[in-house]
Amino acid sequence: MEHKQIIEEVEQAAMRLVVRAIKDFLPQAKEIFLQETDLPQDVAEDCTAEALQILGASNLRQRLFGKIDYKKAVWFFFADREQPVALFVDSKAEKPEGAETATIQLTQTSLEVRMIRKGQVMYEHEENHGYELKGIVVFCLPSGELQDEYNPNENKSFWRAGRNAPSRGEEFCVRVKLSELKNFAEWRVVKIDL
Repeated sequence: MEHKQIIEEVEQAAMRLVVRAIKDFLPQAKEIFLQETDLPQDVAEDCTAEALQILGASNLRQRLFGKIDYKKAVWFFFADREQPVALFVDSKAEKPEGAETATIQLTQTSLEVRMIRKGQVMYEHEENHGYELKGIVVFCLPSGELQDEYNPNENKSFWRAGRNAPSRGEEFCVRVKLSELKNFAEWRVVKIDL
């Protein structure tokens, strides 16, 4: 099997693992969002971590580094091999009107961001005390080793301008346009029905 095909296969397996964990944890997540008074982003992070811990995966003793909500080295087992995997999962809380994109810090992807700016495991929520979970979208960014397949240049891209303000010295970030990522590979974006 070609190296890039292996990466796609591993990413699909990781996506299935995360989607299964979130689906299994959905009843608890809905209740937690209704009862919790923390910020939606914090609640989303807690729910994601708890869902993945409950489902579990074969541990690999390896320290992972990076600014991400949930990271764990695991083993994936395929019919012909065992594969070490660095599982990096981040949670985003977006208001319903922002649910078609997700903000990504550059440290959260191994892809180079190739886009035109100015001609740059998501939870949706509403503002109030306690939050009603409106929807969940799980998406899988491709490895940087798949750069040429998913973002070979600034004109073939799923990136959009982030919500940072360069004029105020804020760190550069981008948003992923989910419908366009899905156009590259439909399995990379899964909306979970509530």
